[in-house]
Amino acid sequence: MGRIDAEIPDDLEQRLRIEVVKRYGGRKGDLLKAIIEAVTLWVNMPIAQKLADAAKNNSNPTSVQSGALESLGKLGYAALPYLAEIANSSNLPSSIQIQALQISNTILSSKSSTQLDSSLLRD
Repeated sequence: MGRIDAEIPDDLEQRLRIEVVKRYGGRKGDLLKAIIEAVTLWVNMPIAQKLADAAKNNSNPTSVQSGALESLGKLGYAALPYLAEIANSSNLPSSIQIQALQISNTILSSKSSTQLDSSLLRD
């Protein structure tokens, strides 16, 4: 496992520690869990953007749009802003909008929403 030592502003560290206690309880390992979650979300954003673009592209067949949404859902929380945009896009088929809402609900109800499907990282 890799190791990264970084200095962050004191106010950000304090806010992070407070949020970790609120979300996870502040037990041993919870700070690391939160940092891994944050980095995972950040790293997944470009992937999420590309998948969202494919899902919003009306020149793609609905099956391609649907597949892009399914892949987007595997990214967890990083996908939520894109799924919301798709769900609210009036120029997309209603089936795509509904699928985006369903995937959003699945992500929000999942306890491991930041887990990335490793198959998405393979070239």
